[in-house]
Amino acid sequence: RGGSGLGSVSTEDIIRVEHLTKEFDIRGSKGEAKKLLAVDDVSFGLRTGTTLAVVGESGSGKSSLLKVIASVADPTSGSVLVDGQPLSRFGLIEYRNNIGAVFAEDGLFQATIVENVSMFDPDVSLDRVQEALDLVGLTSEIEALPQGLATVVANNNTLLSTGQRRRLLAARVICRRPKLMLFDEITANLDARTEHRVRCATDLDA
Repeated sequence: RGGSGLGSVSTEDIIRVEHLTKEFDIRGSKGEAKKLLAVDDVSFGLRTGTTLAVVGESGSGKSSLLKVIASVADPTSGSVLVDGQPLSRFGLIEYRNNIGAVFAEDGLFQATIVENVSMFDPDVSLDRVQEALDLVGLTSEIEALPQGLATVVANNNTLLSTGQRRRLLAARVICRRPKLMLFDEITANLDARTEHRVRCATDLDA
């Protein structure tokens, strides 16, 4: 999901992926060095206010592609351009401050609901936290917890289902109000109605 504010361009692609390839070094059955091609010569652009879905079978490279776009992994070849500039020239710190991402392996902190959504940022108001929770359809479910927003949760407890934990991670990103949101398998373990609500929540205007 792309939003304005990453730069001055509003009518053209703010993010451009050009001929991106990602390979991993692996070992074959006999211990020989091999290359695993995860992303093969992918190109596309993302404009302000648009949503792009990347679909494919498990293991087809979706997560690898998102991690390169999020600047947490380097491409083997090709580039990611922001307002026509390579990430290295645009500035990684500025870029990362403007994006929010949830990956399949991400988890919750052992902390309260509020702390998980706000990421311990004292400048994030309770109203913003509650707004983010409402957008992903978690308000009533959180209110039903033993201590509501003050309930301590973690990945290894049973207070939240897998789907609820994924929605809480989505609320964390939405609460930050980034200009670019990246979600990896965010609607896994959700029923159709909840999936639709989360999709609507992550399709907000910046």
